[in-house]
Amino acid sequence: MKRQPPNRKKKIPASTPFDEELFATPSSEPEYADIFASLIDFASEPEPPAFEVSPSDPLTSPRSQRLPGRFSNLQKTLALGIVLVAAALTYALLGRIKPPASADAAGQYTQHQQAYTDPLVQPPLQSSPPPSPTPSTPTASIPATPIPPITAQGRDIMPSPEPLSLQIADKLYLAPDFASALATYDKLYRRLPPSDDQQSLRDFLLLRMALCNRHIGNIQQSDSMFRTVSLSRLPLLRALARYHQSSTLIERERYLEAVTKAYQTIALVEVVDYDKKWVQAVQRQCYFVVAEALTRSLLSLRDADAGLPGELWGAHPDIDPFVHLDQPQLKVFLASGSEKLDVALLSPQIQATSEQGRWSVICNGASVEELLARFATNAGLNIEWIDRGQATLDEESIRRRPVYLYLESATAQQVMMIAAGSVGLLARMDNAGNVRIEDISSYASLADHTALLANESVSLWRRFLLTAEDDQRVPSSHFALGLLHTVRERQIEAIAEYKLVANRFSKTPLAPHALLYSGRLKVSLRDYAGAQKDLKQLVQLYPDTELADQASLYLADATMKAGLYQEATSLYRKVYNLGLSQESQTTSALGAGRCFYETKNYVDAAKWLNRYIKLAQNQNLREYHVACLLLGKTYLALGKPQQAHAALNLAIKGDLSRQQHVESIATLVRAYIQQDQFIEALDVLEGTDAWQLSQQETVELLLLRARVLRSIGLVEKATALLAERTQYLPSPELKGKVTLELTACYRESQQFEEARRVLSETFTVVEPGPLAQQIGTELAQMCLRAKQPDQAASVCLQLLEYAAEPERTRIKSLLAQAYREQKDYGRAVSALLGSGAQPSGRAPLPASSQPTQ
Repeated sequence: MKRQPPNRKKKIPASTPFDEELFATPSSEPEYADIFASLIDFASEPEPPAFEVSPSDPLTSPRSQRLPGRFSNLQKTLALGIVLVAAALTYALLGRIKPPASADAAGQYTQHQQAYTDPLVQPPLQSSPPPSPTPSTPTASIPATPIPPITAQGRDIMPSPEPLSLQIADKLYLAPDFASALATYDKLYRRLPPSDDQQSLRDFLLLRMALCNRHIGNIQQSDSMFRTVSLSRLPLLRALARYHQSSTLIERERYLEAVTKAYQTIALVEVVDYDKKWVQAVQRQCYFVVAEALTRSLLSLRDADAGLPGELWGAHPDIDPFVHLDQPQLKVFLASGSEKLDVALLSPQIQATSEQGRWSVICNGASVEELLARFATNAGLNIEWIDRGQATLDEESIRRRPVYLYLESATAQQVMMIAAGSVGLLARMDNAGNVRIEDISSYASLADHTALLANESVSLWRRFLLTAEDDQRVPSSHFALGLLHTVRERQIEAIAEYKLVANRFSKTPLAPHALLYSGRLKVSLRDYAGAQKDLKQLVQLYPDTELADQASLYLADATMKAGLYQEATSLYRKVYNLGLSQESQTTSALGAGRCFYETKNYVDAAKWLNRYIKLAQNQNLREYHVACLLLGKTYLALGKPQQAHAALNLAIKGDLSRQQHVESIATLVRAYIQQDQFIEALDVLEGTDAWQLSQQETVELLLLRARVLRSIGLVEKATALLAERTQYLPSPELKGKVTLELTACYRESQQFEEARRVLSETFTVVEPGPLAQQIGTELAQMCLRAKQPDQAASVCLQLLEYAAEPERTRIKSLLAQAYREQKDYGRAVSALLGSGAQPSGRAPLPASSQPTQ
């Protein structure tokens, strides 16, 4: 379709020769409307010009005709290109102009934090290449003139509306205002060019940004920056970065990695030309970190790290030697000592110092195997590499780990320990000069591994205490030694460490904890009096601490176990009445019930045990079922067998020990016997798995079964059951208990001679004591029933030699009866009056020499 030219309303005077006036001057410029109209016409193929046109018709105006002297298609194309290039330049300029700085410091940092995502792949210490053009950005005809405020390197040199300097950033960091300090350090970092001259300052600013990120919780950015600084060419910054990495690793419970980072700091910090006291303080702090990390690793493996005092470890200080240093001083300080490692570029440098037994060692990247071999040769040591099951390739990789070390004066043990520790190994040297090198990150035997960690931790704490007499962490060191000795099952040494903390550092927060731990250890050693003393000291000296309430319970437990039931009852009631928590009330109610039961105050025992059962929330605990057992025994002692049944049935269904389970069954059977419910008692006994019981527990239930059978008239069955078992009992004590029950069966069946016979046999083998007294008394009675007064008198005279005062009256009465049956009334009177002496020339025969009938 043919495109028509636009309608133009401009009139041309008729008197003006149209063609001559329009084309008279070839250099005259066309109007803008003509240009755009020509662009429209360019879109379609032009038609041949028509010369016979009426000038009055606007649709057929001569302007729409192609006449000689108008712009060609090439010219129109160039005009269009100029317009497009101008638009592209305008768009590019608007896109490159940086917006004004935001007042939000943390928001400014987020514009640049992507530059530090992975220092091993994209280190921020190098200038990044210019970004590739996007499809929406034209790349042709862009001027080469730089556009302020962006330089060719991408650094930010745009003037800031706020003051900006290193001093301002340091003040914000020390304030502490870490978010603002982070944004300020970031601005300074981006202003510094990535040149060799400014590289030290850039690494320093990166370290400060890493610390700020850690404080405000940007863990990923902090870790990435610390890794970058740890690879810096400046030894000081590498050492500080690895120290901060060790602190972070301890917080994440990666203890063995923290040990390696701390040793790397010790290995490099001496290279710095700085105050020797500061260097020693850094080394001391790193040794503390190493000992702490190894100790916590061991406690974690032994499951002994729960409930430790929060004041034990504390926070690790930020080692900052850069306070109040301007830029020139900072650059000199950062670069100090860099050249000292260069002397060992080709091989480790090992020299003996003027001081005997001390060495100067420098290593700049040599393998740990080479360094240790060279040093062992110079020092006359023997190295033994311990293989704990690692693959050969892994072992070779361990020995090839590089070491960076600078020690001006160190002992052979220190050199070995630091060199091995800086690559994750452990070196232990004996007095004979043998050095064992082990990889503590892997082990084949857990017992051997924990023993190794325990010995090394104890050794490190003792070395730390030798050089840190005035250090504030001395109480923590002694407390840690107490924990280690406890894990090593050396309770006496552990108690000594805890007592040292409690007595020498009584004003420290660890003192009450030390008394508590000491008391608990003494309870485990059954030193209840000593435990009571320590816990009482805790309650009296530190009544306002949170431990005082917990210590009161421990004190009450220790007092009860010491046999001081009245005092323990008062302590339990005191804790209960304080009402500190439901848990403390529950525990104290159970303790008070136990004390009342032991003192035979069964009424109060039942009251407090019922309180415990009402307060106990978890009825699946063993303590709950033990309390039910105790309550059942209490009700049985009060003569309330029905209540005892209910409590004992709960106890039997619970998770009791085997001994407690047997005791529950025996008590329940006695309760049934008191109520004459013999069938129920037999049912309980029949439901017991005898094969799971010990011989003593089996005998105890056997005696109860015989008693039930005897109570229901089955005397012969009970007699047969006991007589059969008596023959196979190796223990005289158990045989004596069965003999007494068998004697009761013989008495009811009027078989006095059989009773005398079994009692006589048992009396000769049983050990002296209460059981022997009871068997002897029964034997004397059976002898009298069997018409053998001579043997009865002999037995009574033997019993009088060991009998206590309450039992002597009954024995004298039996002796007097034996004399009366012998018609010896004088001695009968003497026996009743308290003299059981024999007349001269007549001695009693021992029971074993009496003839049996």
